[in-house]
Amino acid sequence: MDQRDAPFIEALQRYAGTAAVPFSTPGHKRGAGAPSTLRQLLPDALACDIPHGGGVDTTHLSKGLLREAE
Repeated sequence: MDQRDAPFIEALQRYAGTAAVPFSTPGHKRGAGAPSTLRQLLPDALACDIPHGGGVDTTHLSKGLLREAE
């Protein structure tokens, strides 16, 4: 793998660009449940607040991104 590649970060960016609404825990809902001051301070970070299962990649439902990123 080319060390300039960042497959996990690229997957986070793709996820942040979708209109997905997670209905699982944690209950942050991509920032919708965060205080307004936090949403103003970190809007891009909260857009990447993905659900554990089925967001980008997990060890249980792997799409290979974690292994590729290592």
